[in-house]
Amino acid sequence: MEEVHGHTTYKSDAFLHSNGPSSSTLQTELLDLSVLQETCQDLKVFTQSHPDFEKLNGVWQTLHINTPLAITRPTTTKEISSIIKFCSSRKPQIQISVRSGGHDPWNRSNLTDTLVVDVRDINHINLSSDKTSAVIGGGVMGGPLAARLEEHGLVATMGGCHSVGYTGWSTGGGYGSLNGAFGMGCDQILSARMILANGKIVDADEEMLWALRGGGCGWGVVYEMQIRVYRLEKLLAGMIVYPIEEVERILGEYQEVLDQEYPDEYGGEVMFGPFPGVGRVVCFLFMWAGIDIERGMKFADKIRGLGSPLIDTIAETTLTAWSEAGKSFAPYGLKSTMRSHLLPDRITPDLVTTLLPHINNTFLSPTAMTVVLFHPAHGRATKPALSSSFAKRTSHIMVEAIGATFSDDATEVTAVEEWANSVADDLEKAGVIDIGGYIALTEPGEGVAEKCFGTSWQKLKTFKNEIDPEWLFGNGVFGVGKWR
Repeated sequence: MEEVHGHTTYKSDAFLHSNGPSSSTLQTELLDLSVLQETCQDLKVFTQSHPDFEKLNGVWQTLHINTPLAITRPTTTKEISSIIKFCSSRKPQIQISVRSGGHDPWNRSNLTDTLVVDVRDINHINLSSDKTSAVIGGGVMGGPLAARLEEHGLVATMGGCHSVGYTGWSTGGGYGSLNGAFGMGCDQILSARMILANGKIVDADEEMLWALRGGGCGWGVVYEMQIRVYRLEKLLAGMIVYPIEEVERILGEYQEVLDQEYPDEYGGEVMFGPFPGVGRVVCFLFMWAGIDIERGMKFADKIRGLGSPLIDTIAETTLTAWSEAGKSFAPYGLKSTMRSHLLPDRITPDLVTTLLPHINNTFLSPTAMTVVLFHPAHGRATKPALSSSFAKRTSHIMVEAIGATFSDDATEVTAVEEWANSVADDLEKAGVIDIGGYIALTEPGEGVAEKCFGTSWQKLKTFKNEIDPEWLFGNGVFGVGKWR
């Protein structure tokens, strides 16, 4: 086995156990954490008065700022077990939030009045001797994982954002441009080591693995997972950008291309919105994840042939380089509203007609980001090799409407929020959406879990109440409402 710590961890020179808050401070500051510190003397704990607390509490979404009771940064299963036992033994118990990348649109990874288990220091990446799998820590991010695997000519299925935590992304389903070639993110999970609500350290059995593959990670704390990796030294990727004025014709002809040939290797996502220096555009985020680069180039020519591109960056590259290029699309610090739906796998005239007014009304403000994104799921994404709770296994498109801004101006914050909501609401009113939903990007509410989990719902509900009867992990991305 080879080991690397592929993520640069945040180092503080004032941890609780060194020259951080004194024991008396710990006992008086909202919560008596001295008991926990006595159990784990090396555990890094950051209370609200710690000078690094605000930085460590930072997340992608800043529309709502949460203030947890404290943040813990464990590195071992024993430390995590001790944290869990400490929280469950309090009267009343202290609920736990678990975080890594902090990309949840509703900030459920650092909720107010919870104790945060921040797993970002658990970032090991161990390749198997045959290089067909890797054991990764619960805090590994997509970018460092891609970079580590690239050293060996390997890739893993992952999303398009380098700073998203792999565990949360994959266990929730895991959409990305490699889905067609290799399957959904949840299909990559071979095994997992977890710490449950009773503090026990366990290797996930088949029932737990079924729940993890699509049902999220709200069953405990995932210390590490074994995932599939694939030999792919080079791929084709890049952007093909057309002016928005051509969108109706281009999308119609694009569907004709897919009707004739829709290779599993093709992972083309489509974005509609403003592009710096160009204006409003339709942007094909082209990905060809196959060893036959020549065939990929021929397929790229079909996308180029839809019109006269304003920008064309398709070239032979690596997953790491493509991930780095995507940084600008998901910066931290946004005040963001995100809505999503599942669509059938065909881009119909009714769909285009519904979206067109919103696409033509995206914000051109330098501080705003209003975009619609199509994430296709086809090919291997519809043919899971392992037992999985992920519900949607027919070809489809997951559509996101994102209204975000860096501005503190209340008018702009409200305007981008209303824009994203109007896109999602109009898609529903037009009757163009498909059955189901993507729980990670669906706003919490009545009936949401049942809608998103579909036929897996009842089994997940029963399992949750068996594995975490007191709902110690009741606030995670997948703790939507009470499943009792």
